[in-house]
Amino acid sequence: MQKLMFNDEFLLTAAVEEGEKTMTRRIIPEKVLIEQGIEKATEAYRMEQLAKACPFKVGEIVAVAMSYSKAEKRLSPSKRAEYRAKVAKAHKKDFAEQTAGWGNKMFVRADLMPVQIRILAIKATRLKDIHDDECLKEGIMIMSPRFVKNNKRFYYVDWRDKEYCFDSLQRAFRSLIMNIEGRKICLKNPLVWAIEFELVSETL
Repeated sequence: MQKLMFNDEFLLTAAVEEGEKTMTRRIIPEKVLIEQGIEKATEAYRMEQLAKACPFKVGEIVAVAMSYSKAEKRLSPSKRAEYRAKVAKAHKKDFAEQTAGWGNKMFVRADLMPVQIRILAIKATRLKDIHDDECLKEGIMIMSPRFVKNNKRFYYVDWRDKEYCFDSLQRAFRSLIMNIEGRKICLKNPLVWAIEFELVSETL
């Protein structure tokens, strides 16, 4: 099983867990673009081949990465000791707290993650080629009318509960991406895999 990591500073992992984020965009590595060797092909054919080169496949079940300590907190108290023992055994440690993944989700095993998603669709596209409905699937939210100021009703939040408000879904999405990938990312407008998914039942 593979795993996907989502940004925690802007609460995207939580949005996936709650079913509020059902799409993600991942920059296609330069290595993949070179390996495909289809620069002179038509745009439609190029995008079709790049979509097929995505490491994730439609129908695949993928784990949502989170630290073991966070995963443990999702379990009922009666299951936590068993989970810690399973983590420790998987990493050949005496205690789960000794594993690198206890506080860092980069080092966790996919089969020990409690939250999973199913891949529904994959396409290759440019980062900024996104429709309004996809901005919502990416985690942009719509503010309640009574809280809207200056017509800025589309927003996202960070871990400090700071709201970033905009007057269009597109502007909100571009701001979110620039905060995650850097301010120059929209100028580069790279090729990305747009991956749509659904939340599946927890497994632990």
